[in-house]
Amino acid sequence: RFLVRADDNPLVLHNGRKRRLSQVADGLKCRRELAEVRPVLFQGQPATQFVGETVVVLRRPARQHRVDRKTGKLKHHKVAGPPLALRLIVSEVRNEHGRVLARWLLLTNLPAWVNAATVALWYYWRWRIESYHKLLKGAGQQVECWQ
Repeated sequence: RFLVRADDNPLVLHNGRKRRLSQVADGLKCRRELAEVRPVLFQGQPATQFVGETVVVLRRPARQHRVDRKTGKLKHHKVAGPPLALRLIVSEVRNEHGRVLARWLLLTNLPAWVNAATVALWYYWRWRIESYHKLLKGAGQQVECWQ
């Protein structure tokens, strides 16, 4: 099982049509399929998390990254495989005026019994932890040297 954050640009198959992930996410928002799920903090300020989901299919080959033994350089190899049906979970964090402060496009193969709001919460906490680590590293704390 996996959960990854995706870029806006990848092409996916959605309802039988090729679309960019950003277009699929925008469609969910336009159809008001993002539901308010919980209050959260964004950079120390109160905000609200909205979540929606749909199914998309990845049809492009995977890209393997391997180091060439002879040259030592990174090489990319395309690896064909069957189409991969995934859940696209769109999570938006909005301020009290409805302005989007953050948007995450999450792809997962978790079963449907793990609801989208729970998956979005997991990623929200991961993001908070990463932000904290970035602060520790970049604010003169020299965390890398604490060993």
